[in-house]
Amino acid sequence: MTQPAIPAPVQPPPLPGEPMPPAAAPSVPAARPSRGVLRLLVVGAICLILAVVALLIGGWNYALVQHFSFLRTSCLVSMILSGLSATLLFGGTMNCLDRLLDLSPPPPWYARLSIDLLKRVLLVLQLATTAATLTALGVLVFHRAIPVL
Repeated sequence: MTQPAIPAPVQPPPLPGEPMPPAAAPSVPAARPSRGVLRLLVVGAICLILAVVALLIGGWNYALVQHFSFLRTSCLVSMILSGLSATLLFGGTMNCLDRLLDLSPPPPWYARLSIDLLKRVLLVLQLATTAATLTALGVLVFHRAIPVL
């Protein structure tokens, strides 16, 4: 009598984001960045550039309101709108960076470290623009003097 063969345990497929086991990993040469990566980088760069433009517009309005008091209300409204748009655009840039980290071949450790550092810098900038926007809103609503920096 022969013993029945014991079947080998079946390994479940890896979860998304986990590396494949070495035996099951296909041997494919490293590919160039896909269009998805380039698209995310371009969209993130455009969001960042537009956020900087919005902050420049807010700074220009701040300078205008310092010199011409009759432009106070319109400049404050413009500063509030530029601060809100800069905050949203910084958030869009962080979203693009998050999506870069979630790509199927994960980026190397130094790229993940750089992306995480950039996300934290963008978060601090987002908090600063939100604070400036709320300050401009408070000055507009409560008819206070405009703070001089």
